[in-house]
Amino acid sequence: MIVTVMRYGIGARGIDFLAKSVDGDLVMEGFPMYDGHGNLIATLSRETSTPYFSVGDLRSYDVWGSVRSGSSTGDPKQRYCANLGHVQDDESGLIYMRARYYEPWTGRFISEDAAGHGLNWFVYATNSPANKVDSAGYWTDDDVDAYWSLIGAIEGLAGSLWAIVQLSRKSAAAALYALASVSFLMQWADIGPNSVRPSDAAETLFIPIAAGFLHMAFAALLQSVLRPNVTPSGFQHGLAVLGVYLATLTAFMFLREIEDGLSYWY
Repeated sequence: MIVTVMRYGIGARGIDFLAKSVDGDLVMEGFPMYDGHGNLIATLSRETSTPYFSVGDLRSYDVWGSVRSGSSTGDPKQRYCANLGHVQDDESGLIYMRARYYEPWTGRFISEDAAGHGLNWFVYATNSPANKVDSAGYWTDDDVDAYWSLIGAIEGLAGSLWAIVQLSRKSAAAALYALASVSFLMQWADIGPNSVRPSDAAETLFIPIAAGFLHMAFAALLQSVLRPNVTPSGFQHGLAVLGVYLATLTAFMFLREIEDGLSYWY
């Protein structure tokens, strides 16, 4: 029985090297060529019997991954999003994306999202295949980055909340005031996985840093208003929290305007 083995080398963009052996003997080696989306558009390869490389396996795709020109079957099996290791089954035409199979001519997965992410559990790349990829069949890669950004924001807010509680010396009341302020601010700023745009690196860094900084400033201002030697009444404490919070909110709005202006120009 003839044993054919295909080996893949992983590089900065994913699969960067191909090597095919038959019964232990190397018969072909090559290098995949990708377009900007990571689709395999050609291979630079050679048979081991010759020292010369040649360009072959030329293909082009539509935005959803269907082959528009070139062979739609045969080796290499990697085609649409090939740099991620996705392979196409020649019998069905489906693309294996680890968790699920993808149907390129409809732009949909053939099974629903096990994680229940989003409104449509069959949609691919949130209906934006030109800008996004789904490396594992669960969610787009920028959604993963968005969740990590959200975790960073929550971490910064939680640390600031703890600082507010500690600095105000009014643990129970301060916890309520701070929690209400933080939750209201997050709702106003629309901080969440759907609002974060991790394709913009500055945006990803801006949310946790700005939120954490402003809430730490909120805690410091609150401590300066509520002097350690003075025990304010609940009403005075509430007014102080509200006043400092409004000042923080104004500063946050100002920073958001700066960010929007920068995003407009850049």
